Amino acid sequence: MEDRPGTGRLFRSLHAQGAGDAIVALDPADLVTLRSVSLRGDDPLAAPDPQWDPDFEHLFAPADSDADPKVTVETAEPAPEPPPLDDPEVQSTPAQAAHTGIPAWAAVLTVFGATILIGIADVVVTGNLGWLTGIALVVSAGYAAATVRPADGYWVIVSAPLAFLATTVTVGQVTITGGGFFVRQGLLIPFTLGRNAVWIILATAVAAVIVGIRRRRLLARAH
Repeated sequence: MEDRPGTGRLFRSLHAQGAGDAIVALDPADLVTLRSVSLRGDDPLAAPDPQWDPDFEHLFAPADSDADPKVTVETAEPAPEPPPLDDPEVQSTPAQAAHTGIPAWAAVLTVFGATILIGIADVVVTGNLGWLTGIALVVSAGYAAATVRPADGYWVIVSAPLAFLATTVTVGQVTITGGGFFVRQGLLIPFTLGRNAVWIILATAVAAVIVGIRRRRLLARAH
């Protein structure tokens, strides 16, 4: 019987006994990357203790049995309390503020009503439409411009001269006598409006300034 060549293990474990000529299954230089391999004894092939990258060292740290398993969850800071509803700065948005105030018809009625009523008192006291009616026109126009909805402010500007004209046509009829109707109107309207032109212009200017300031503030809030 012819002799067969001796055979042994082609690969052997790092610390396996026997088969010294077999190839080591794992190179010692590769052992530092395997946590499942532990080196014991004084084997000359034993690799040095592995040196972990500090950035990844926490991935290979042994589990601490006494550690708290609870996960720390960061909580957001509590939201600030909303401002009170009675704060005028938050009561309405700029779009809503444009429609906050008395309506246009109320503002026009204020200017016309105050001018005509004071005009009656002016005719009774002085016999003409003069400074007393003019002051009433300026005050009522300023008040209406400050309280009307900003979107309807132009109604107050227009109503100021029209209110004095209406007072002249109605109340002013008792201040002139004689002649026909058209003659009286031709004398009454131009002369009465001419004498009180300062009050009419002043009332219109006051209303325009107040309305302009309110609209500018509204636009500033919108931006």
